[in-house]
Formats: sequence, structure tokens, C-alpha cells
Amino acid sequence: MSKIISTTGLTELRKLIRNTSDYNTINDLFKNDTFNFIDIDLIDAQDYPEIESEVIRNFYETYKNNPKSEFELAKILFEGIRIPRNLAANNQYWVYLNLKYFFNYIKGKWIEVRDSEDYNETDIDRYFLALESSQNSLIKSPIAGLWWALELTVDETLEDKYYYSKIFLSDRNLRDKNLGTYKLIRERNILTALLDFYSIYKDQKINNIHIGSEAIAQQMSKTLNQIGGLTILSYLTKEEIYKLLEENKELIFKRALNVKERKILSRERVQGLKNNESNANLDPISTIIKYFNISNNGTYCLSDLAKNEYEFNQAIRKENANGEMLFCYNELGNINRVKIASILTKNRPQYQNGIFNGNTINKLIISNNDDDLIGILIERDGQLFFKSHKVNQLKNNNPTVGLQGYKTIYENYDKITYFIIDSNLSEVLNKLIFRSFTSKCVAVNNSYYKIEWKVLKNDYSNYFTK
Repeated sequence: MSKIISTTGLTELRKLIRNTSDYNTINDLFKNDTFNFIDIDLIDAQDYPEIESEVIRNFYETYKNNPKSEFELAKILFEGIRIPRNLAANNQYWVYLNLKYFFNYIKGKWIEVRDSEDYNETDIDRYFLALESSQNSLIKSPIAGLWWALELTVDETLEDKYYYSKIFLSDRNLRDKNLGTYKLIRERNILTALLDFYSIYKDQKINNIHIGSEAIAQQMSKTLNQIGGLTILSYLTKEEIYKLLEENKELIFKRALNVKERKILSRERVQGLKNNESNANLDPISTIIKYFNISNNGTYCLSDLAKNEYEFNQAIRKENANGEMLFCYNELGNINRVKIASILTKNRPQYQNGIFNGNTINKLIISNNDDDLIGILIERDGQLFFKSHKVNQLKNNNPTVGLQGYKTIYENYDKITYFIIDSNLSEVLNKLIFRSFTSKCVAVNNSYYKIEWKVLKNDYSNYFTK
């Protein structure tokens, strides 16, 4: 019979870590060879078997001999911990195992390899504590994730029942991001079809350009998920699902190559970020094809050089031609999304009515990627509040400058700020991405989103410094 950490024990442990400003206390808890369970409430769990010492010893020896082989470690765990799925979905069980048996593994594998000498709340939440009994939380965690990777992929009908397990664990991003977080992989026929497709095409090239396995994995999952919006995939066989992927493979490859190219631009943009100049490529050789100029009286025009007599001048670069321009207003959080291709057709010296009646421009932003996020930061009574939406929630294929667009704020505010957030941060910021425009902004000092604030304040510090 094993133990699990009680709900009270887990709550008190998190509270201790969250409320501890002295990092020496945290280091004392997590830098010893074993975790001290004193004052941590544990309960007997008769449905859970005790892990045999041979399993633990074999796990650590395998890790020492081949630390990069996640499959071998997962196999030891899966064969040594024989429990049904309903019990394996209990995060409190895995938290106990993390702290009791796999304490040194998690420290050595995920924390002590860094330069930092201190442990912090983010490290502990991410690596030691499975915060939720959810697929997303469990599949990403160091120990539960390995066990679940095999639980989802083992196929007893095959000569090598671990055939799909080996593919799934061949690249950590498959488990962490590009497959593991999608609900559709709960169906074995869907997951195995995806893994077959990945195994065949992970080294695919377009015009002799290597696309990259991560981009392939990301886009095959995303494309199939979109198909699942129209087709009930769970009713299909593995062969039928694979056929759907084959039929859409050119689209998958094209999207994947675009993802790879955007990531290169994203790294350059983040490194050279200055006042978050939208999604513009900051490479000095990038070609500016036109400037869009607009004033709050509604007059606007295109020009080869920025016209200082207009209040706002937005550079349109060659790589922006197929993107959209976001007209972000001061009033009501209104955002009008306009196709840049339609803006570039304007050839008169000046146009009128470029601003919705009674509104004033706060900022012009260019988005090249539908998956980008629009961050909205408001200030009220001296306090900051934040939320974000996906750019693709705004009306697409709109050719008209001067419309109101979408109202995104339904609460009072003294000041509003908009900025583009790279789509690569969507996963970590998931709790702050809202589907409904009526959703309220979240106070920036809300500790529930501490990890998210850390990421935002690191990458977009100029917006969060009052």
C-alpha cells in the first residue's frame, strides 16, 4: 500500500512556497538529498501499490547510464507501476512519488542543470507538483508524463508493443506540446495515425529546405484538430484518419515551413524588440514598401516616406503584405482588423473617414500570423489589469478602414495599451487567453497567474512597468 499527499498537505505545501519570500527556506526544502515530509499531511492509499525498491534502483541506474533515453525510463515506470487510468489521473499520487522516490531525478534532470543556484516557486510548481488532474498537467510532468506516454501508446497487438511509444518519446516536444496537449490523442486510433504520419514525414523537405520535425508535428496535430471540427474522428479507423492526413499533407508541410520561418523572425524580433513594433522584421535589410499614415481627424494615405504631419505612421514591410493591420482605439477596446493587401491598393493622395466616428487611434499594429495574440492592458485607479485574445477572433478578410471593429473591453478604465504577443507563448499564457470579448481583465497582482506574469514581464517589460 502506498501513500498520497492529501489535499490539505498539497495546499499547505503550495502556500508555504508561495508565501515564502526567503529563498533560503525553499532551498532548505529542495536542496537536500531527500524531501523532508515533516508537517506534510500524507494519507494511506490502499488502492495504490507500493513501488518496489528494485524498480527505483533500475530507474536511477538507467538514467545514469543513458540520461537522454526517456523511453527506457518510461518503460521501467510503466511496468513497475501497474494501476488503472482512473487512479493514474490522481495528481496527488504523482506529487507524492515526485517527492518520495524521484526527488533527485527531477532536481538533476530539470533544475540543477541550469546556472541558477536558487529554486523558485515556478520551478517547484512545474517540476515537482502536478497542479491539476488534467491531461495537460499530467502529460507534461516529469514522472507522470513518462507513465502516461506509454499508457496512451502501448499496443498489445503488435510484435513490438512499444512501437508507438518509442516514436512518441523520440522527441520531448511531442509529449509536451505538439501531441500530448491535444484532447484528440485520448483516442488510440487518432494518436497512432498521427504517429505514423510523423514517423514518415518528420524529415520532410520543401524545395530542398528541411522543414523540421517540430513544425511538422505541430501542424499535423493542428490540421487534424481543425478537421475534427467538421468530422467526428473517433468514429473513424486509424487508416481513415491517416488518409485524411495524407490528403492534407501539402497544406501541413506549407504551414510547417511557415512556422519555421516565423520562429526565426520571432527570435530576431524579440531580441531587437523596441516599443514592440508589431510583427515587423527588425533585420536592417528588410524592405519597407510603404508607410500608412493616419490622423485622428480620419484622414489617411500611403506614402514612400513617413509623413510627419500625420499623427500615426506605420511602416509596411515586404513580409507584411499578406498580413493585417489592427486599428486599436482608445475607446471601448475597439479593434478593427484590416487586410494590408486592401490598404496597399489605396493610390489617391489622401482619403477621409479612416477612423470610426467618435473614436481616437491608440495604436496601429501589424499582425502577420493569425495565431498571434493581442495583449490588452488597462489601468484603473492606478492598478493594472490584463487579458489577451487570439488575433483570429477578430473579423477576417475585412478590406475597410474606418470601421468600429470589435469591442473588447466591457469595464471602465483610465488608460488602455495594446501589444502583439508571439504565438509561441500561447501555451504558457493559456489561462490569460479568453475566447469571449466580454471576459474581464485580470489584476496583474493576481498570484494565481504568477508564472504568466513572470513570462510577460520578462518579454514585454516596457508595458508592465508603470
